[in-house]
Amino acid sequence: MRVLTICTALFPLLLAACGDKDDDTGAPAEADADTDSDTDADTDSDTDSDTDADTDSDTDADPASYTGYFNEFMSGDPIVGGTVTYGSETYTTDEEGSVAIEVAESTEATLSLVAEGYPDAYVYRYQGTSAVLSYTDVPSDGTLSLLSGGLGIPLDETKGILAVTISEFDPDNATESQAIGNVTVDLDVGYDAALISDSEAGFGISGGNTTKEGSPSVVIFVNVEAGTATPSFTLPDGVVCEYGHASVEVVADSFMTATYYCSVD
Repeated sequence: MRVLTICTALFPLLLAACGDKDDDTGAPAEADADTDSDTDADTDSDTDSDTDADTDSDTDADPASYTGYFNEFMSGDPIVGGTVTYGSETYTTDEEGSVAIEVAESTEATLSLVAEGYPDAYVYRYQGTSAVLSYTDVPSDGTLSLLSGGLGIPLDETKGILAVTISEFDPDNATESQAIGNVTVDLDVGYDAALISDSEAGFGISGGNTTKEGSPSVVIFVNVEAGTATPSFTLPDGVVCEYGHASVEVVADSFMTATYYCSVD
């Protein structure tokens, strides 16, 4: 695996792979992320023989309101008419790219999105006890072509792209999420490149796998081997990551986002 240095105008699109934001009614803001390697969280995704990610979740728990907005990664345009699956239920995104779902609270939920002109997308996130307004950015097929050209690496259709976000956030309270700098993220499987959001870089992105102070705490892994991947985290003193999927299922020719919620002393 290698970490690339990027010098191209294509990458404002990579500033935030997946984020949750406050709505106007004070619903909690979240930024999609996953737990550190010490987390006891169980994965909700199973490895099927065709490597499709599973969207099973514990729907017996009390539900919490989840309103998800799905937008194109680069343009921010809503993804209209997409099919979102949670457990055995399916939903269709409206003209704003949104769906309203009752997600089992205090569980690690997995949602999927299928839309024309986009790779299949999978969202791995922890659902707390508060209502959530979530924004997920998914690159279109055209954006992925630009990404491939900018990286100088052909995207491997037998592998996937995984965006990992680390966020200071209590999912059981309606508080705004915050980025966390100096977190190093790695995977236990192979990948071809790692990128970070970098607000000081000429185009908002640079090579590396350690989040930067003052920038969104997102690490994007390109051409990740399909199958089960377990992120590991080297955390600054006082940071403890408690919520998120211990492992995620990387699906070939697909885009995955995984969020980890952490507390900071």
